[in-house]
Amino acid sequence: MSKYLSIIIPVYNTSAYLKECLDSVFEKNEDESDFYDVIIVDDGSTDNSEQIYNQYKNKANVFIVKQINSGVSTARNNGIKKSNSKYIMFLDSDDKLSKNWLEKIKKCMKKDYDVAVFAGSYNKNDYSKSEVLEACLGLNNKISNCYLNTIWSKVYKRELLINNNIEFAKDIINGEDTLFNFEVMKIANSLKIFDTNIYVFRKNLSSSTNVFNEKIVYSDIAFHIKLKDLIKDCTNYKRLKEVYDLTIFNGIKICLQRISSSKKADIKIITKLIENEEYKEILKNTDISSINTDKLSKYIFKLIKQKKYQQIIIICKIRNLIKKLYYSFHIKKEIMQEI
Repeated sequence: MSKYLSIIIPVYNTSAYLKECLDSVFEKNEDESDFYDVIIVDDGSTDNSEQIYNQYKNKANVFIVKQINSGVSTARNNGIKKSNSKYIMFLDSDDKLSKNWLEKIKKCMKKDYDVAVFAGSYNKNDYSKSEVLEACLGLNNKISNCYLNTIWSKVYKRELLINNNIEFAKDIINGEDTLFNFEVMKIANSLKIFDTNIYVFRKNLSSSTNVFNEKIVYSDIAFHIKLKDLIKDCTNYKRLKEVYDLTIFNGIKICLQRISSSKKADIKIITKLIENEEYKEILKNTDISSINTDKLSKYIFKLIKQKKYQQIIIICKIRNLIKKLYYSFHIKKEIMQEI
């Protein structure tokens, strides 16, 4: 018998948080195994994650899928394929669900929605399709605080995903959630935003990326190719194109930030981005003063346009040092944020 809801949890070396994550799913819900199931997808973990999730494998509503290390997108896609429920939600294995999450979902899901978003204090539903798509790309508007550019705290109709071949892009490292949600929201006929929380996000305050992988550069190019294809036939294309141009600059900035915190990365790798024809056109024609962003980002974008990459690296290194010093004296190394 198919369930109402499948919770897909990709796992990769998160043994420090996995028990807390799984306990939050099953808390006070032992008698609800006919309503939901849990699909744990092990992405080739090398720590003791397997020993932890095996403690739950005898539950009637737990399914375990193992794969060679292929990334979170492949893990989520395999979870979707394994599911046989009406709705799907995703849970990262270092996060957890809120107390009474199941009760909240049951109380809210009285109608047949394509997508349901659980967004805390937001309590209005007078938004347009254009506003939804803009929020998916991170553009500030009245629903931008609903995290529509992430997959957290959302319930998706499985049939919508399967019938439209919507899955996570396996060749994209950063931005796969944004593309997935944009594709879903673009075709969804019914979207409902509820003013309640079901998801708790873990934010590591002191984390800093010290590894630069050249795949990030090719991932950014692939992200923009797919994003441009998705927005081309949208009625609010002009406004979405402005956001698209901004993501070009952001992609270069993120790559430079990662280079700045890596001892081995070669700054010359950035030329693979700026010499790409799409990037060259945006860098040449975009008016930095018209970009709606903070002053520091605007200054960095100006330096990007002027190809002053070493200056950006220095700025990023200074920021990394300040952050490291601050959190070396900070008692709390992470926070749990309910969203």
